[in-house]
Amino acid sequence: PGAVYSESRIAMAARRIEAGGAAEAARDAEVEFHPDGLADVYMYLESRRANSVAAGVALNRDSHDGKYFITGSALADLRNNFGHGERFYFAWNGYDRKSQMLELQARWQYAFNTPATPDVRISVVKTDTSCLTAQMKAGLGMALTPDWEARAVVDVRRLVAIDNDNANNASTSLYGLAVNCRKTYLEGARFDIDVSASGGTRRSVGIKGAVADVSSEVESWLPIGTWARYEGALTARQMYFAYKPDIHECIPIGGAGSLRGFMSNELRATGLLALSNTFRLLLSDGFSVQMFYDQAFYKCNAVQGIYRDAPCGFGAGMGLRSGAISIDIGWAIGCEHGKMRPIRDAKTLIITKLDL
Repeated sequence: PGAVYSESRIAMAARRIEAGGAAEAARDAEVEFHPDGLADVYMYLESRRANSVAAGVALNRDSHDGKYFITGSALADLRNNFGHGERFYFAWNGYDRKSQMLELQARWQYAFNTPATPDVRISVVKTDTSCLTAQMKAGLGMALTPDWEARAVVDVRRLVAIDNDNANNASTSLYGLAVNCRKTYLEGARFDIDVSASGGTRRSVGIKGAVADVSSEVESWLPIGTWARYEGALTARQMYFAYKPDIHECIPIGGAGSLRGFMSNELRATGLLALSNTFRLLLSDGFSVQMFYDQAFYKCNAVQGIYRDAPCGFGAGMGLRSGAISIDIGWAIGCEHGKMRPIRDAKTLIITKLDL
């Protein structure tokens, strides 16, 4: 208020509000000019909630005994229910017979009406009967522009052997910086970029060594006219350990959002380059079909051994949306060591989502 009129400042404010996701314009902005050349801009906003819940089931086959089994997952994404731009996220995935993971996230965008955004993420993974891994990652972000944010991050990880053999128990503490960008263009094209680097120490059975984690991720949504959309993701990540880690401390690979055709956490890596491609054909009445191909190149240097491969996964699916309910069905098969897995080992996933 009471400043020189600037179209760019109004546009930047509108983009910042849109990026926050907690409010939307109720009507067009109004400008009141003063005789001295200054102006007041009035923006009329209304609070917006964006909640969703989802559940999924997957049909898998055990490669050891040949038996089929069903796994399940559930998530809840709650946004701006208290009117302060906050977000709470809960996800559970029982991705194998005796394995499951739990993830909790909380984020408060523009806390106390400042450019600061605190967030925390807690995840716990139980791998069959061998080990339990836990991670707590806390950060404080600072908005540089409506699209760019810089963050300071503290990352604490813990590995505990369930079988009472503490030979591989480990504690890791990392401190780092991250930069992310969320950019939206005309016609719905969108790019998300995340780059992070952190370093610290790892302790295991009296041995202390350095550890580092460098990662970059790029996601894109590119509309093709009004009838199709391309969705892509590129991930490059490298972890450095002064002493060989347990394989369960390494980068997880597999599952939806990673390498389709493989179970979640089925593969592990200390160095990873992965590319995901999805072509979605948008048909009438909320119906769509999709084809996808995922490719990864990885190396894992752990105490259990050294592994490297260039696995891939491909498949097809369809989606149906009616009102607030959407259903997605996907089928995927994986390839590893230059050979495609048997068709009977393909993964079938059904996800139902409800927007509240």
